[in-house]
Amino acid sequence: MADSFPLPVFSGDSPLYDQLYRHIAGAIQSGALAPGTKLPSKRRLCALTGVSMSTVETAYSLLAAEGYVLATPRPGL
Repeated sequence: MADSFPLPVFSGDSPLYDQLYRHIAGAIQSGALAPGTKLPSKRRLCALTGVSMSTVETAYSLLAAEGYVLATPRPGL
């Protein structure tokens, strides 16, 4: 993701999860993220953006609920 489009710059005008959601949704809508592109893991995105796990989980949940992404669980080892 960091190579596909710039990471969000957060501001104080809305919750972080909403800003992250809108940033990723916008990248999908604009074509900056091609269909089938894998998003980083929740932990990786937390490290890249400096936000909490719950922020990333909420943003990813909204993306899945709106149909922007397809959530697939990792296979167990």
